[in-house]
Amino acid sequence: MNLLTSALVVLATIAVIAWLVIRPERLTRQGTLVPRQRRMVVRHLPWWDKLDGRRRQRLLDQVVRLEHDVTLVPGDGFTPSESQRLAVLAHIAIASLAPDIDPHWLPDEVMLYAGPVEDQDAALPSDMIEDFGELAIGETWAAQRLAVSWHNIEAAAGGSADNPLVRRLAIWRMRQIVAHHDRHASWIAAYEAAFDRWVRDPRPTSRRLLRQIDDSADLPHFVGAAAEAFFQRGPELARALPGLYDLMATGFDFDTAPRAPAGHRSPRASA
Repeated sequence: MNLLTSALVVLATIAVIAWLVIRPERLTRQGTLVPRQRRMVVRHLPWWDKLDGRRRQRLLDQVVRLEHDVTLVPGDGFTPSESQRLAVLAHIAIASLAPDIDPHWLPDEVMLYAGPVEDQDAALPSDMIEDFGELAIGETWAAQRLAVSWHNIEAAAGGSADNPLVRRLAIWRMRQIVAHHDRHASWIAAYEAAFDRWVRDPRPTSRRLLRQIDDSADLPHFVGAAAEAFFQRGPELARALPGLYDLMATGFDFDTAPRAPAGHRSPRASA
């Protein structure tokens, strides 16, 4: 009896050691986030409460895909923690929540800085992908690095008016849509109509909401500014420019203004 008891104690000890070494997340099926990781994602997403259950699961699945598809590269020697890494991926995921999102609209590599990207001395490929003029029409992110700042990610999650990550993703996405006009004619017509109304809108509120652009902006930069306003000032955008807000909610497939999550919408040129 004593020998059997000793054997059981040894086996239990070995099992505990194995559990601590392997860690619980390695015992789960591939392609899922463990509860601890899900909490990290939720903590950095102020828009989580705006999502219904289906969209929340889609977002978590997208984070898992991005973990495998997107490489995070330290831009200034900054090594992100697991929580910070998941936060960056979660912000990319919520900007690509729509079920019909094209994977070519997402980066393959993200250069992550600790401080504001504008303050970094390191030269980035394609001038931080801001200079799209030299890119071939229809080219994907494949050879491009998206430069992001952990400082900006954290500030955007805290309610800052700036969200450079969403802005840049929306600009690139719109350039891809424009490059395939025949496939996305209804989207382009809707965005062009919204841009035209914004240009003709004399109210200071409209100009203040869409930052860093003026009447001379091109369509992708207009959409980038509108996307930033949708994420960071959704209720204000919904009140001041309801048609543009609805267009953004359609494109991103969720609402940032305080109303119940709606089903997937289709763009309307008159929106």
